[in-house]
Amino acid sequence: MSYDVVALHADNPDLRTLTRALEDAGRDLRVRALAGGHLLRLRDASGTLLTLEPAQLVEAPGEVERLLDPDLAAGLPERCWWTEIRARPDEAGREAAHRVADRLALSSGGAVWTSGPADFGVWEETEHPAVEYTAGKAVVVAQDRPVVPFSSWISDVLADPAVQEHGFQLLTPARSRLTYALRTLMALPLARWVVRTEEGDHFDGLTGLPLRPHPEHGHVPARAEGPVSPAEGFLDESPLGRQLVVDFTTRAPKDAFDPGLSVERVTERLAGSAPVAWGPYEPALAPWNRERMARLARHRAPRPSLFRFRGTSPGGSRFSGDLRLTWEEGIVREQVSLVLGHPDAESVPHHALPAAVATVAEGLEMMHVRLARGREDATYAPRWHGLAEPLGFAVGWERAEGSHGRGGPLEGTRLGEGSGAVWYPVPRDVPRERATSLVASQIEYLTAGRGRFGGERPGHLT
Repeated sequence: MSYDVVALHADNPDLRTLTRALEDAGRDLRVRALAGGHLLRLRDASGTLLTLEPAQLVEAPGEVERLLDPDLAAGLPERCWWTEIRARPDEAGREAAHRVADRLALSSGGAVWTSGPADFGVWEETEHPAVEYTAGKAVVVAQDRPVVPFSSWISDVLADPAVQEHGFQLLTPARSRLTYALRTLMALPLARWVVRTEEGDHFDGLTGLPLRPHPEHGHVPARAEGPVSPAEGFLDESPLGRQLVVDFTTRAPKDAFDPGLSVERVTERLAGSAPVAWGPYEPALAPWNRERMARLARHRAPRPSLFRFRGTSPGGSRFSGDLRLTWEEGIVREQVSLVLGHPDAESVPHHALPAAVATVAEGLEMMHVRLARGREDATYAPRWHGLAEPLGFAVGWERAEGSHGRGGPLEGTRLGEGSGAVWYPVPRDVPRERATSLVASQIEYLTAGRGRFGGERPGHLT
């Protein structure tokens, strides 16, 4: 289902209100519960008409504006409910979705948001409400939204073993943008962002290379003789802001771990504020709360947990990221991937990077920091963003211990209390190619010290 409607309403609809809303879609329709009652599906004589995900409480500010419409939240209370409907992309499906959403919004006051028409001409009846169609070795999900998030619907599709074995493709119009979480997913080997132009052509949203439909693989590179040029408009030279990308891993004893604390410390240094919201999917609707996060993570243990978070700097720039928790013998490992938007290169806080490293030095395994062209709102349009420029990296003291960690092409600075970490900044006046080479050479030098970073040698960094 690719035609989406979201009803935003002041109160959680009771059973009577929900029943009336479904009846408004048509009294002769059949209702079926899916996923243990977490989804409701309406069917008519032609098949599935729409699927409804029951209301979720919007507790944190900003998600309606970020993912739907900046003007939509103006008349809503601070706390409201978000009900999402996915309908068959034809006249009957759209009309039924509007009727259900209108009833829910009018029941307690609210608003209704609708996606684009989502008429890609490839929809077929499938078992999963988010799947547009299934090819032999790929599942295709179509979304006609201004901003496409890593939703619970998409997460559920990815949980299918067949998708994990074959491939996942996201089909959007050229006007759509992806959130950081979803864009990160689309960069994986078995994923592909398929962009459809107004003329009906297709191209890869990350590389710009032309694509063509394929019955077995969904979409594959277009046949061409000689060099292949990116799709028209992909090499857009119009101005872009900057995005600071930070990836790091920490570890802590099981009885002392505090999930999200490292995220707070880094974003406070680099963005001037802690995250405002978190959740397992997008929209991230819960207010930032490390205690609630810890309870959920412990409840899921020893299974890993993956959380999304977002926030806004005092100047209005946005940041978002992923936090993955894995349980190992005696320790909990946190893997964080974070992007911070900036209006221009001059506003990037290079000076704050050492302080950010120092705040997570205890337990730090590795941190990489890069700078790339990108939107200030931390979303991604299907256009060329250039190659990221490395700004530096850090390793825990155990991995750079001794005089060996003081050598190499980059000068290291020991930071943080206790055992601390070592920060290797790249000189700011070197070209990107040279910066990449320096980082690679320094990592190679440290690796030579002892299997992986570090060395059992005398001496210390100062």
